[in-house]
Parts: sequence; structure tokens; C-alpha cells
Amino acid sequence: MKQEKVMENIYVFDDGVIRGFIEMNGTQLSKIYVDSFFQSQGVGDALIRYATEEFGADNFWKRIKEQFRFIKIMDFK
Repeated sequence: MKQEKVMENIYVFDDGVIRGFIEMNGTQLSKIYVDSFFQSQGVGDALIRYATEEFGADNFWKRIKEQFRFIKIMDFK
């Protein structure tokens, strides 16, 4: 039952190939994932734009900045 609840809030970038997804919690963008093969191709931008336009997402920049900072740190190790 809990999995069904989570799946209600997942939105997938799928143009014939699943390239990424977001998870929404009200107006908060809880998670964003873009397959590494498709990064730097506008997928993340499209997902964020979708979250903003469709859900009025307004609470995600701090979390995204923290995630990118973490990714940059991990790339250098």
C-alpha cells in the first residue's frame, strides 16, 4: 500500500526512454534523478520546469544545491 502512495507522486521524463524522474510532496520537489547517461542534456531542467509549472514547486533550490555540492565532492574522491 505504501508503494502505491509513493508512486502517486513520481513523475517520469519518458520520451520512449526513461531518462529521469521527480518525486513531489505538495509543492516541494522531494527528489530528482537523471540517469548519468542523459545528464547535461536538459532533462533535469525539463523536470524542474514541469515541477514548477504543474505543481507550483517553490521549495527545492536549497535541497538541489546541497545535492549538487555533494555530487561535486564525491566526483573528486
